[in-house]
Amino acid sequence: MSTLNVRVTTFDLPLSAALVRLSGDAGSLAGHPAAVLALAGAIAWTREVSDYSGNRWNCWQKHVAQDVAGITWQEFREQVLVHNPSLHETGGMFEAGRLYFLPENCLPANVAPLVAWDRELTGFAGNLWECWQQQVRGKVIGLSWDQFAAQFPDQYPGFGNQNSRLQPGTSYRLPRTLGADTFYLAAYTGVDGMCRWEGLPAGMYRLLVEADQYLPTTREIEIGQDGELTVGIELEPAPVERAAGFVEVKRDKAGVPRFFLNDKAFVFVGVNLRGLLHYGGDEWKHHDQNVLGASQPSDIDTQLQFAHEMGARVVRVFAACKHVPPEVVGDRLEKVLKTCHDKEMYVIAALTDLYENTPFHPQGDDGFYTAHGDGLTLINEQWFKGEYIVNYQRLLDHLVGRFAGHPNIFAWEIGNELKLDNQAEEFKRFNHKVARHIRDLDHNHMVTTGMISTQHVHMEPRPDLQRELYSSPDIDFLTVHAYNRHLPGEQPGEHDPRKGQKIHKNDDSQLAAEVGKPFIVEEAGIDADKSGRRGAAIGDDMKAWFERGAQGYMQWGFLATQFDNGDGDRNSGMDRGLFHDDWDELFRTYRDKAGRLAEQAGGLSPSPQQPVAPSNGKTPALLTFKAGQTVFTTKDVNLRQSPNGTVARLVDPATAVTILGESQQTNGFVWWKVRIGAEEGWMAQATGNTTLLSLA
Repeated sequence: MSTLNVRVTTFDLPLSAALVRLSGDAGSLAGHPAAVLALAGAIAWTREVSDYSGNRWNCWQKHVAQDVAGITWQEFREQVLVHNPSLHETGGMFEAGRLYFLPENCLPANVAPLVAWDRELTGFAGNLWECWQQQVRGKVIGLSWDQFAAQFPDQYPGFGNQNSRLQPGTSYRLPRTLGADTFYLAAYTGVDGMCRWEGLPAGMYRLLVEADQYLPTTREIEIGQDGELTVGIELEPAPVERAAGFVEVKRDKAGVPRFFLNDKAFVFVGVNLRGLLHYGGDEWKHHDQNVLGASQPSDIDTQLQFAHEMGARVVRVFAACKHVPPEVVGDRLEKVLKTCHDKEMYVIAALTDLYENTPFHPQGDDGFYTAHGDGLTLINEQWFKGEYIVNYQRLLDHLVGRFAGHPNIFAWEIGNELKLDNQAEEFKRFNHKVARHIRDLDHNHMVTTGMISTQHVHMEPRPDLQRELYSSPDIDFLTVHAYNRHLPGEQPGEHDPRKGQKIHKNDDSQLAAEVGKPFIVEEAGIDADKSGRRGAAIGDDMKAWFERGAQGYMQWGFLATQFDNGDGDRNSGMDRGLFHDDWDELFRTYRDKAGRLAEQAGGLSPSPQQPVAPSNGKTPALLTFKAGQTVFTTKDVNLRQSPNGTVARLVDPATAVTILGESQQTNGFVWWKVRIGAEEGWMAQATGNTTLLSLA
C-alpha cells in the first residue's frame, strides 16, 4: 500500500481550507475505510432535525454516518455550517428545539437504488460491524446498518449473528449500488496547504481540488506500489468582477494598462495628506504633540478643498494610528470619504508605516519595531513572518470589510515603504498573503504595496523576484517614491545593473511594462534648497515620469492650512509660506498638468476586446488566433468541456493544439475551442499575467 501527499498552493503560497477529493474505481477505493460512493446528485440537505443537541461529530455519528452514502465526515463538518448558519452563533454546537437541515440521499420518489451483492471481499478479518464500518458504510445508497446486518445472513445462511467473525481465508460478497462504481476520499488542506492519505493500492486516480474564490482543478495521477508520492496543485484565482463606479485596471486600445473609471481613463495628479484622518484627534493632547498636536478638525476640509482646486484627484493617507482602535480609525476614514465623495476625489489608504518614529501604525504594534544600525527603528522580522496578524490584520479586516462597497477608495495599500532586509523571498510571500487576504474581503478596490521601489527592498540582483512580486493578480499596480530625480545621488548606483541610465534609482517603469501593470509616482518632491523655485523643476519631473508611463504623480507634504499642523515637510513639501515661498508657482504647475491629463484621458478608452481577468486588467495583450492554426501550451493547462466548465483533463506544457473557431469571452477569460489529437474541448488563452497558449 502507498501514501499520497497533496500540497495545494496559489502563487507558490500554501492554500489552507482547500477541499481535495481523490477518486478511483472500485478496485482502488471501494475497500478503503474512509472512501465513499461518488454519485452526482445523491446528496440533498433536506432532512429536518430538531431534537438533537451536541457537537458536529456526534451529530455525524448519530444521524448521518450509518444511513447516508456519498458524503465524508470532512465534507459534513464544513458543509453543515453552510446549510445551517445558526451554528455560527453557537460555536458549531446543536441545540435541542432548533431546526437544522442534515444530508440525506436523494433519488426520485419512484426510483429505488438497485443493490447487488456481488462485490468480492477477501482477506478481511473482523465482526459484521467492523465489516460495515470499513467496507460498506457510505458506499451503498439506500442501505443502512440495520438493513445490512439483516441481509448479510441471507447471503450466508451459516454465518451466525452479528458477533460472528468474517474469516480472512474466506471470500465474501458485499453489496454495491449498480451503475455506480466510482469512490472517493476527501480532505481539507491545513495551514501548510497539505493533506495526506495512506493505505492506497497502486492504480490510476483523479484529483479534484476546489477552494472558495479559486478555479477548480483536476489532475490524473498514477500511484505506484508500496511507495510515497507527493503531488503539487496550483490553483488559479477565480474571475473577480468589480461593481460599476470603482477605479480599475484595464488595457486601452493600444494595449497599455491604465486606470479606468466607468470606462474613462483615469490619469491623475494627487497629494499626500499623511495624517488627514487624525487631524484634531484628542490623542494629540497627550501623545506625539510634535506630530499633529496643532491640527484641527477643520483642517480636513481645508486640505481637501485646496487639493481639489489644484486638480488633485487622489489623496494618500496613513490610515493607522497607534493611539486609537480600528473602530475609531474607521469612523475617521468614513468622514474623509464623505468629503472626498462630494469633491469626486479618491483615497489611497496605507495600512501601516515602516518607521517607528511616526504614530501611523496599528494600535498594539509598538513591540514589533526594532532598532537598526542606521539609526532607524523599523518593523521587525517577526511581524512579517506572522505577528502582523495580531493587530495589523485586525485593523485591515475592519477597514477593508467596512468600506468594501465605498466608491471613493482608490486602493488599499499594504503599508508605507515596507521592506525586510536580506529576506526578499519572505517579503514577497508576505505581500502576496496580505494582498490575497484583502482581495478575499473586497472585490471592488485595487491593492498595491506602497513600496519605494524594488531597489529599496534589495531585489535589484533578482529580476525574477521583482516579477514574481508584482505578478500576483491580487496586486494591481506598482508604486514608486522618487525625490530630486535630477540629482546624481538619486540615479542608479555602482552595483545597480541600470547604472549609467539617466533615470531615478527607484524607477520601476520597465518592471511595470514587463508585468503588464500601471505604476504611479506615489511620493514626489524636490528639495527647495536644491533647485531654487521649483515650479519648472516639478513640471519637468512630471513630464519625465508620465513619458515613462506613470499613471499618477503625487506631491509629498501638501499643507494648505494657514498654520503648521505638523503634516508638511520642510524639505520637499508644498505649503503656503510656512517653509517654502513657491506655493503659487507649484499650484499653477499642478493645476495646468491636471487639466492636460484630463484632456488626454478623454481620448483614451479601453480595448473592446479587453478580457477582464481575475487580476482585473493584468492579462497580457493577447494574439488573435485563426481556425486551423496550431498553437502550443506554455505550461500545464486545463482542457475543459465548455468555456470555464468542467475540467476534462490537464494538458502538459509544449502540447500542440489546433484552434477550431472563434474565441469566446466567459467569466473574464478568452476561451478557444481546440482539438488535441481526436479530443476536443476549450482552453483559456491566458490567466493573470501568464499566457497559456502561444504560437511558439
